[in-house]
Amino acid sequence: ARDPAILLLDEPFSALDAPTRADLRRELPRQAKALDIPVLLVTHDLREAAELGDAIVPVADGRHAPEW
Repeated sequence: ARDPAILLLDEPFSALDAPTRADLRRELPRQAKALDIPVLLVTHDLREAAELGDAIVPVADGRHAPEW
């Protein structure tokens, strides 16, 4: 897509080996900054979410889960 308004990443690291996952966790913030667009990262890994996210929105059963 040309000039996307947002980048959606759905479990982008789930099938990677640990060293590659670590490398890409360091690279993603650099790429996101270079793109200068919001990045929506879907993950089940709380450490990954805390490390990469500016904000975390927990979801359960397809809805925002504020009690999380």
